[in-house]
Formats: sequence, structure tokens, C-alpha cells
Amino acid sequence: MAQEAITRGETIVSSEFVGETEMIVIDLMRRAGLFEDALKMIDMVPKETFKQEILVQIIEYQKHLIAEKKSYAQKISDAVEWYKGA
Repeated sequence: MAQEAITRGETIVSSEFVGETEMIVIDLMRRAGLFEDALKMIDMVPKETFKQEILVQIIEYQKHLIAEKKSYAQKISDAVEWYKGA
């Protein structure tokens, strides 16, 4: 349902940050073990959606977690630290 809303360009969460809704859906998909769906969502969202540097770092970390098939919860600080070392 959320994926369909994003596909249609609708927002499902009120947010001051562009891209935050997409990040939530991607994270939920990954945490549910829907790795391929999460990766498709990443590819579907226009790159310019992730304008803030922190969102770029998180999306790259999500790609890493998906590749590793890791579905457990992560902290934003984990993404930042991983990005610095990548």
C-alpha cells in the first residue's frame, strides 16, 4: 500500500524532509526481509529525492544491508560511521 502511494507520488507521512517517507518504507521493507522489494524501491525513487547528505548516507547503507541480507534494526549513527569507512 505504501509502495503504491509512493509510486503515484503521494505522501503517506507528513514530513519536513523530502525523501523521509521513502526512507521509512525502504527501511520497513528491509526489516521485514523484503530485500528485493526494498532495492526496487530504492531504484524507483528519483535520486534528487535524497538531497540531504544524511539521506544519501542512509540510502547507501540500506543498499549495503540489503546486499548482506541484514534485516535487524540499525541506528542512523551506524549508517554515518559505515559511510565514512566505505
